[in-house]
Amino acid sequence: MEGIKRYYFIGIGGIGMSALARYVKAMGAEVAGYDRNPSELITQLESEGIPVTFDDDRATIEAAFKVVSEDLLVVRTPAVPLDNDILTYYQEAKANVMKRSELLARIAGSKTCIAVAGTHGKTTTTSILAHLLASSEIGCTAFVGGIMPSYKGNVIIDTDSPYVVLEADEFDRSFHHLDPFMAIITSTDADHLDIYETKDSFGQAFKEFAERVDPKGLLLHYEEVSSFEADVNQVAYNIDGGALRATSVRVASGQFHFDLEYGAYAIGNLTIPLPGRHNVLNALAACGIALELGVSEINIRKALASYTGVKRRFELIFRSHSQVFIDDYAHHPTEIEACISSVRELYPDSKLTVVFQPHLYSRTRDFMDGFAQSLSQADEVILLPIYPARELPIQGVDSEAILDLVSVTNKLVCEKGELPSLIAARELEVLLTLGAGDIDRLIPALKKQLTDLADA
Repeated sequence: MEGIKRYYFIGIGGIGMSALARYVKAMGAEVAGYDRNPSELITQLESEGIPVTFDDDRATIEAAFKVVSEDLLVVRTPAVPLDNDILTYYQEAKANVMKRSELLARIAGSKTCIAVAGTHGKTTTTSILAHLLASSEIGCTAFVGGIMPSYKGNVIIDTDSPYVVLEADEFDRSFHHLDPFMAIITSTDADHLDIYETKDSFGQAFKEFAERVDPKGLLLHYEEVSSFEADVNQVAYNIDGGALRATSVRVASGQFHFDLEYGAYAIGNLTIPLPGRHNVLNALAACGIALELGVSEINIRKALASYTGVKRRFELIFRSHSQVFIDDYAHHPTEIEACISSVRELYPDSKLTVVFQPHLYSRTRDFMDGFAQSLSQADEVILLPIYPARELPIQGVDSEAILDLVSVTNKLVCEKGELPSLIAARELEVLLTLGAGDIDRLIPALKKQLTDLADA
């Protein structure tokens, strides 16, 4: 952004905030920030020369960022409380303070923006599309809501490409800051009812997003999502349906294969190294946009087959001759159902143990029955206490309430610190950990337990 030489990020450890911090740092700006807790992402930021404080105290602000002037921009995330002392300092000093979504929109506005929206599948679809473009002569800058192992981070920077690919986040209506040239809407299942209050209001937000797509551009939407009253060319996609379709979906050698049909395009035997029909849909949408932008069929085929996924999106953590451990970010009933279905498709004869950490009291309250129904597809269910994030407890809303509704008999609630020893004492075949809180911090300990048992 013109004139801005220093950026201070409040909540810098978030997946979206850290990507922006890395981007502006790469563009030559000075960057620093605050977050509540250390993390792997923050360690990476610090290794790249970005200082981070973990103390909510204005006295901990780096000296170079205490002086408030026109060349300083303070970026905040709604996940940080408004009474944060560092945020208060900058507001009192009349600093230029901007939400994360506003900065992302300004960056997107400087390029040709392709945005991926939807309750589910945003990160995977965005990362696949970014990989397809980055692997071609077209290239792109991309902001992804997860770590891409192939790119060693959550951002791709290509100063020569006119395109930027990003996730259009519905939380806090952030995606209403964007004016994309092309967009994908993967799903509109209700979520974030702490913000939107009603399902109708949530759906209306997606209608408003659709209206922001350039009339000269393109809106791809999942066929089961109704078309939108927007002045833009709209194309529906689906498996065996829609104008953009995947046909002959099949599993071979542990991978999903499909044929693509889209107007004059007919591409046979595409391979996506991710399980589940929902990921076939994600790949299909990404391929549709790539074709529209001129990526060749040959490049699409090669890039899709070489896609390595995103951390915590059906990530294979451990596998031995008798046990499998998979971790996934799923935190909505529909996502959990899709993830469990994918496991069942790959390991139909194995006992499935699911560990789930609910995320937010409000989401747990709003989707209590849905969580119980989706988790009941497992053979064994272990629930951790709710990860509160930004919220205070709600009376009667806890993991025990979900457990009461789960229909399987082998079920329990355990404290987070007790999980590794609990897992070590169980006879496991397939272990699936789910949740968007801090359950991922237990992954190394769980992996070590399984590895030690396998080596014994």
